Amino acid sequence: MSQKKPDLKLNNSSGCPRSVSPKGRIFFRNLNENKAREICQQGNFQKIISDLNNYGLFDIEIYRVKSLYKDEFSQIHFLNRVDLELLTILELFDRRTFVHSLNTFFAIKKKIDRPLEDGSTFSKKLIEEKINPTKFLRATLFHDIGKITIPKFLLNSHFTDEHWAQAFIQLSPEERRNILKKHSVHLPAQIENEPEEIIKYFLINRIRGAKFVPIKTLFSEEQIKKLCKRNISPNDSLIEIVKSHEEYSEIILAISGYPEEAYLAGNHHNYKFDKNTAKNISSKMNSTIAPDLIHLADIQNALESNRPYHPREPKIKILAFMMDDAKKGTIDICTTCLWIKDELKKINSKKIKRILNHDEIDPNFYFLKERKKELLSIYNFFKENNWEIKDLIPPDLVFMLVFSILKIYTFQV
Repeated sequence: MSQKKPDLKLNNSSGCPRSVSPKGRIFFRNLNENKAREICQQGNFQKIISDLNNYGLFDIEIYRVKSLYKDEFSQIHFLNRVDLELLTILELFDRRTFVHSLNTFFAIKKKIDRPLEDGSTFSKKLIEEKINPTKFLRATLFHDIGKITIPKFLLNSHFTDEHWAQAFIQLSPEERRNILKKHSVHLPAQIENEPEEIIKYFLINRIRGAKFVPIKTLFSEEQIKKLCKRNISPNDSLIEIVKSHEEYSEIILAISGYPEEAYLAGNHHNYKFDKNTAKNISSKMNSTIAPDLIHLADIQNALESNRPYHPREPKIKILAFMMDDAKKGTIDICTTCLWIKDELKKINSKKIKRILNHDEIDPNFYFLKERKKELLSIYNFFKENNWEIKDLIPPDLVFMLVFSILKIYTFQV
């Protein structure tokens, strides 16, 4: 006669029998977490949800994430069960992306209530556009949820802008010409056959090879095989692949019952360059500044953080990247100018003065020289768009800057 199995009651926080010792509970907890993390690497949102439930891991992992981040979560007033599921999946997929999402949320929550030059706030502007504040903040929190569909080794690769520039010069002259033409990247004719000058030109002008150099140039054969299994072409660039996360953010939020949040998160980088594609969303969403605000907060937080592929970037360089996006039409110029001016006003005037008026004996001459180029580019951007800049410049340097801005492009290679 077979012996009856004991009825083991499970501990909710660890998913193991209550009778198990503390060491055993830790073992079970780690085992469950590792299995849940493995499930969340599949790249298929609905299968992730299904598998976490089928393995009885979802509630356990939600409990763990809520406990770990209870202070942060207590400051997010709208969190419900669906939100907790999405946050848990994001944390299980990649902690770095999860923390970035939280930081971007808190940065924009603080930013939208700061008084702007025109006497308003971004929060008031959103309300005037009839954008629900809670839906906007939720869209910000989950702007990167679509990254769960991208292999983590791509997101966290250690290749820097310099690595991609070096990979570019390893391509044949014909491949280089075709890539430059396809992506409308200008390269001065006199340096076309000068590898070191090309690298220097890319870095100085913030031209990111990751946007157009094929991933097959830097990733291993094994990694390329994994990508091919997911129907990702080795001829695509890293950023072309990562761009897909925006579309998947939109899909995942729509599936989760958040149509307006889906549209806002799905357009925060404006990769599609077509704001008329949203279905069943009122026309007010096509002209809102909300996706641009998410975009600006996203890139600011990303570039202010240390990443595997780049160190923390200087504030002025980050603002120059924002300016580049506005010039390309990716984000609204007016919104960008308001954001950049607000950020510049946070920088100590002595620091601005040192950047603008340094000389060659300064121990940080080369660093300051690059920041000066970027700052003058920003000032010139304001000038071209009829924005006042006197309030951003130390009074004794205003006259000098009139001439510096006129000569801005003499700094370019």
